[in-house]
Amino acid sequence: MDFYILLISIILSLFFIGNKFPNIENIISFILLIILILVGGFRDKVGSDYIFYTNWYIEGTRDDGFEVGFLAIMKIFRYLNLDYKFLF
Repeated sequence: MDFYILLISIILSLFFIGNKFPNIENIISFILLIILILVGGFRDKVGSDYIFYTNWYIEGTRDDGFEVGFLAIMKIFRYLNLDYKFLF
């Protein structure tokens, strides 16, 4: 929980700095993008349904009538022989 409070504090601080100094808004936006990519990209085993999605990806179960976007990405990643971690 402390991590998310710190993350939100940093993001809000950067947002307000970007609003106060419009000449560095592009730099602040880029820093925010990098922070969000790092946090989103390096999280692992987050959520109560994470294990179900990994099992569906590895075993190929529930390949019909499931979430259309997830199915499409899952099939593309399997075709490219990518590990399930690329999916998340």
